[in-house]
Amino acid sequence: MIKALFYKEWLKIRSATFILALIYIVIILKISLESSYQIRFLNANMYWYKIIILGNIFFSDLKFYPALMGLV
Repeated sequence: MIKALFYKEWLKIRSATFILALIYIVIILKISLESSYQIRFLNANMYWYKIIILGNIFFSDLKFYPALMGLV
């Protein structure tokens, strides 16, 4: 009985789960490519200086992801 209930709920949320997982993977790939570019072409010391001293946030793409997950 419980197994059937879990399966019914899984059928309802599986498409949303896969779409959110795909969006998360795309965001993580984008962040890693941007960080790799910054480190390779603009010097790693300057990259860390911008993050630690200046307080620049390169990962602002993940800022609203938990809210999106909650809405879905």
